[in-house]
Amino acid sequence: LDTDVSDVDSYSVGQLLNFVIRVIAKISLSLVLLFPENNKKGSSNNAQDKGVESAVGLNDEDSLRFLEMLVSVWKWVVQKLPLPFDNSAQQGTKFLLFRSLELYTLKCISRLTMDMRNHFIQINSLPFVKKIAEVSLRHRFGDSATLETLRRILSSLSDGKLPVVWFFQRLLAHSQLAPTIGTVIESSNCTPAGMVAKPISSFLRSLIVPSGDRKSERYEKCKEQLEVIKLLRLLFDLRAQQGSICEDELGVNWRGLVSLLLPSYGATMSEIDLELYSILSRIESARGMDQSIIADLEYLWGSASLRMIKEHFSEHVLLDKNTADAEEDCRRSQFRDNLPIDLRLLIRTILYFPYARNVSGKPLIFNSSPEDNIRHTVEECSAEFGRVGCYDPVFLLSFSIYSLSMGYLDPVEFAGLGLLAMALVSMASPEDGVRKLGYEVLGKLKDALDGSQKKREATRLKNLLAYFQNAIEDPWQKIPSVIAVFIAEASVILLDPSHDHYAAISKIVEKASQTKLSKINLESIPLFHDMFWSSSMTFGADRMWVLRLLYAGINAEDDGRIFIRNAVPEILLSVYTSPLSNNEEKGLILQVLKKCIKVQNVACYLIEKCCFLSWLSKAVSLSLSFADGRDIFSSNELVVLLEVVHEIVSSKSIMEWLENYALEQLSDLSCNLFDLLIRCSKLVHETLPLVVLVLKIIISALEISQKRKMYQPHFTPSMWSLYQLYQAVHRCDNMKSSLCAELGLKAILMSVPPITILQMGQQEISQFLMWAVATAIQSDSKRKLQRADLTSRFKIFPEEHRREDSLMPSLLSWLVASVILWRVSCSRDPDAGFRPRETNTETLLSLLKESDNRGRGTELASGSKEVLAVTIYHLQQLLGGKCPVLPSVVAALSILLLSDGSYSAGSATTVNCENPLPSLWSNIRYPPEADPAWRWSLWEPSTDVFPERNDLEKMDERHACQKLLVIISGKLRKKSADYQLLSLEELESSGLFEWERTNLVQE
Repeated sequence: LDTDVSDVDSYSVGQLLNFVIRVIAKISLSLVLLFPENNKKGSSNNAQDKGVESAVGLNDEDSLRFLEMLVSVWKWVVQKLPLPFDNSAQQGTKFLLFRSLELYTLKCISRLTMDMRNHFIQINSLPFVKKIAEVSLRHRFGDSATLETLRRILSSLSDGKLPVVWFFQRLLAHSQLAPTIGTVIESSNCTPAGMVAKPISSFLRSLIVPSGDRKSERYEKCKEQLEVIKLLRLLFDLRAQQGSICEDELGVNWRGLVSLLLPSYGATMSEIDLELYSILSRIESARGMDQSIIADLEYLWGSASLRMIKEHFSEHVLLDKNTADAEEDCRRSQFRDNLPIDLRLLIRTILYFPYARNVSGKPLIFNSSPEDNIRHTVEECSAEFGRVGCYDPVFLLSFSIYSLSMGYLDPVEFAGLGLLAMALVSMASPEDGVRKLGYEVLGKLKDALDGSQKKREATRLKNLLAYFQNAIEDPWQKIPSVIAVFIAEASVILLDPSHDHYAAISKIVEKASQTKLSKINLESIPLFHDMFWSSSMTFGADRMWVLRLLYAGINAEDDGRIFIRNAVPEILLSVYTSPLSNNEEKGLILQVLKKCIKVQNVACYLIEKCCFLSWLSKAVSLSLSFADGRDIFSSNELVVLLEVVHEIVSSKSIMEWLENYALEQLSDLSCNLFDLLIRCSKLVHETLPLVVLVLKIIISALEISQKRKMYQPHFTPSMWSLYQLYQAVHRCDNMKSSLCAELGLKAILMSVPPITILQMGQQEISQFLMWAVATAIQSDSKRKLQRADLTSRFKIFPEEHRREDSLMPSLLSWLVASVILWRVSCSRDPDAGFRPRETNTETLLSLLKESDNRGRGTELASGSKEVLAVTIYHLQQLLGGKCPVLPSVVAALSILLLSDGSYSAGSATTVNCENPLPSLWSNIRYPPEADPAWRWSLWEPSTDVFPERNDLEKMDERHACQKLLVIISGKLRKKSADYQLLSLEELESSGLFEWERTNLVQE
């Protein structure tokens, strides 16, 4: 800091901005000097993987001293910026400047710590880490970004000699720890007495298909709480890695910590709850099962655990030591009064069971590559199921085992709460640990059923379990989820004789009780055909019930085999098109098909055996008749239909099969989607997600077409279709949807460059090109900002980014190829057939001479030519040295502006002293786009099919291109009297080109 820091408080916004820029520039320069290996272009990732040992090995002391200086700068900025801040206009601007400097410095510290990890883990003392922790806990305890960075630093140094006990004590002694973590979770669907008012009678009746991904509101509101919990969990992992977790060594009261965490625990699959469960599990492991604090609190959570803590205190005061029976009755009563089961969450857990959940969580220690491992946390497990909102089956199964072992719940009550159903569904989990918990619950329940006071209900449940148990042949056998969901549904239906399906299910169970060897068929869907083709008075409800069973039951390939064996796909496709099916049934059938596509074997069966794409194309075609009309075909149903198609084209294996065998089916579907966008303007305006899905599907079809062999059929929309696509997407632009514009432009650029673009009128081509250029610039600018943010988050030294992210070069190449292909089509003899180019001798001049000799159809409207030429020239100027196809750009501009002889008297291709064009064109290679073997690809637009040129030829070609650009720019701006441009003669007399060529020859 080359200034008196005491004067910073009096700085204006401009002075403060200048100060921040200088500090960041100095830090960046120091990083370049200390770590040169990280700044070499094209360097491999080995430097990063090895922790830049070559640079660090030579400058360990300098790098460490620089890191300590960075920590001091960061500490000074943090102390200057208290949180919360004054939100006035000027103070808010200063806060943002200080905050940007703080975050940049902190990220530099984090990156350097990770890069120098191999050096730091060998040092006995790391005082700068303590300093970072002290400042973070004292001044930034509620800041999630700071705590996350501190967690990364500690994780990267996990193999070193970190003072974990010191960190533990500082964190647990913090005054804000209890207020931050101590959020009491309430259970919303329980009676004041604790027990559920009415047992569950059916899960499938409550099935609601989730509409899209939505982030957990609790997660959004509790980021600070989450980071504190993650930091605490990391300290447990670090201490466990160093040795045993001992209460005396850490100076921690485990019971007090559990009493603080349990009221905040919701027992769900949210990220916060999974982190809390991991901490609680580590505490239980450290104390041993005989001293379980969670068991002392009856495995209750949320507000129920808080009430239990208070009641336990009163119990120890009021009860004598010799009243064991009274104490047991009191604990049982307390358990039942405070039971925190939320029926809505439990139903969602059964219908959307988190099959990815396992018993042992991953540690939060990142040893090798912090950028990769930073995402390998419990958030992976909670990403999908936390959005839906469901219980954590690992905890709830442990809760079930405890409640049955203690006799707190009657087995019939246990089944009525849905806990038996959850145990049954858990047996379909691919994780052995989860299945073992489920089997243990069933074993406890079977023993408890013998002593139940509700004999009739208990007998039905025993018969159901026997019917199920007889089909299990192997220990801890995995059950197909469609079978598990059926048995789970049957476990609650048998407790409610008024249910519509009670008679059918009880008939099966009674038959099993009469025949001891009777068992459920694990290769068939129970009651599927009976319910689906029911002729009873409630046939509609029967079909909806079995459709819900199919939706909840298709989750893995063993379910898919059952579906295929029972001809479920064929039945669903035929029933959907039946006029007897109502909209509710059709909507649910589409949802079942959507889930089927996510299962590999069913998806392949539908595509390859059932002509599913043709069926979808027919369904979309049918919707065209109703999309702008009445309620015969709702937009929501059409969106689901397109989501099914999107799931298909998102599968790599299915895409490969379509590429080889069935692009025609996808092309037919894409044509119908083109019609949908163009004709159904009302639907487009009402349903923006529909437009996004349509564009993604069209892009996928065009992408497959690009990958096909030349002799195979291709999907090639006409220029008029592309123009109509632009118009439809432009209507969405008016709805402030940049995503639609970007996808629309990508779909247009995916298509083969059309030669008919030059036949459009001046107004149409102007509108189209203005939209395309604006969309490309906006998209590239947005991506650059996103890349800059990603680079600042994870890396200090940016790497070269892939071209695939940029639309401007692709748009330029697409327009250039359209012009060149148009010229070739005009100059080529239609009777000559295919003839490969003589690429070693032919140049751009050869192409232009061919056009003069043929003289067919080269006339263009001057307005369209100028619009297209100005657009190409403008894009080339924007890209500058990054233009990937400069010779082709010059070729296209020459075709549009110079090849008609307007630059000088006589023919443009005639060689004379007054016309420099032919000599310049002769130095530019024949455009690769004009070769018959050239193929268009969006991300590799102008792959050169010609032999590589030597350096002198490349230099001459580049000089010729630059000279032609000077001529072209003068021609484009000749009407502007106020614009003074360097002439070609002045550029030649400067000697610049000759100097460059001489230097190349000398080298």
